[in-house]
Amino acid sequence: MATSWQVNVVHGKETFVVALDAAHPQHIKQLKQQIAARTGVAPAFQRLLYRGKELQDTADDKAASSKSKKPAAPPLVDNAKIMLLFTQAYHQDAAKSKAAAQSTTPSDDSASSASTDAPVDAPLPPKPIDLDDLEGDQVLVQVLRGKSNYEMILKRDDTVLAVKTRVGGILGLVPSALRLVVKGKTPADDTLLSDLMTTSSSAQARPLKFMALLQAQQHVVMEKEDDLRLLLNELTQLQVEAQRTAKQLERNFRSHEELVITIAGLRDDTQRVKGNLTLLREHLSPSGTNAVARTQVNEQTRETLVHALQEMDTLCNFVESLLDRQQTRFD
Repeated sequence: MATSWQVNVVHGKETFVVALDAAHPQHIKQLKQQIAARTGVAPAFQRLLYRGKELQDTADDKAASSKSKKPAAPPLVDNAKIMLLFTQAYHQDAAKSKAAAQSTTPSDDSASSASTDAPVDAPLPPKPIDLDDLEGDQVLVQVLRGKSNYEMILKRDDTVLAVKTRVGGILGLVPSALRLVVKGKTPADDTLLSDLMTTSSSAQARPLKFMALLQAQQHVVMEKEDDLRLLLNELTQLQVEAQRTAKQLERNFRSHEELVITIAGLRDDTQRVKGNLTLLREHLSPSGTNAVARTQVNEQTRETLVHALQEMDTLCNFVESLLDRQQTRFD
């Protein structure tokens, strides 16, 4: 018997839901085909991340999975939330298609497009940096994340943590949320940049290149931040509903029984959202036992959560007062 699940797929700012037959022997392939039908991107160009690990097609085949050296992703569950990324090959093909389309555009249209779409102060094209122009104690650091490249000049006695801090400041992440890979290895935060450079005096000077990845725990934090977003949306809806119910109560617009049922249901919803916000606060508390929350949650996120709980307390009291008013009017 088929077991139908729903899977929440997050790609950029978009979230959509696809159905999944959990009993299907190749449900990961089935999931990618569902996403391909929704996005138009072939399964071969898709990367699916679940709890920090990539879902592999071979995960459906137990024999292949047992031979894989990569850590397996945890099994999917109903209402699981996964992140959709596109492979580098997809972006390369897209860039080629775009360049081909631009090359076939008539010259008149090209001139018109250039005159309307070009920024007022167009940036200069990037130029290669001559490493001979740097001081002896300086090093050019290049950090690649996806299609973005970050360049910075640091001291040779700076540490890997300094690179994480600089890149994290640009991305809005704490340094501990990032993992830097150089030459296939992940150096410790206190590693000096000079220790990662070529020591041979005859070797040609080269930039120090890193690849920036998100720590697996950061994906968990991002899920919790998305949970907060959904709860804040619910809070807003409940606030509007409470105001509408209060106006109906003043105008005697509905019967006593209908209003009591509506307000009681509103009270249950506010208590539920308040409980979920409280649990989320405990999970993200810096004084709690969760090491991820202590190091990787943005302080502004915690402040937003505290403010939301204060608004929820006010809303709960307001709803209780509505219920008391309606009941005392007919006692």
